[in-house]
Amino acid sequence: MTMTDLDDAHSAREWEFCDTSTGECTTVTGVLLGRASSHRLEHNHEPGQRAQGTCHACRWFEVTLIRAEDDYVVSFQGHTSIPGETHRHTVHRTRSPYTVIEVLTQSRDGNTFIPRTSRLALSEAAARDTGIEGAWIDRAV
Repeated sequence: MTMTDLDDAHSAREWEFCDTSTGECTTVTGVLLGRASSHRLEHNHEPGQRAQGTCHACRWFEVTLIRAEDDYVVSFQGHTSIPGETHRHTVHRTRSPYTVIEVLTQSRDGNTFIPRTSRLALSEAAARDTGIEGAWIDRAV
């Protein structure tokens, strides 16, 4: 999605989210604040071979940030093109822009960080929402 697409998407619309971990589906009316994907078109391994590490053409995730009337919606979608694996989708709702930052923060091997894809969605959202902007500036990671 380009910046122009986001500018065009600035008006409120209905979004449907189905969380694969809970089975719960919900529809919200809101404005797209930011979206980013780690998807790549080219594999980093030979055809028919298993990736050594991460291949963003085989597995990728997308982050979507929505500003609804009373809260923020953070949508994570994990995609896969590997046979036998399934698509995953988790949805978080919060009234706090600081919780949005916390939801997007990960820890691995004792290190706390926000993945690049999430940072891209957050930076777009910060340009459109003063609450997200403040939380992004004040973040601890």
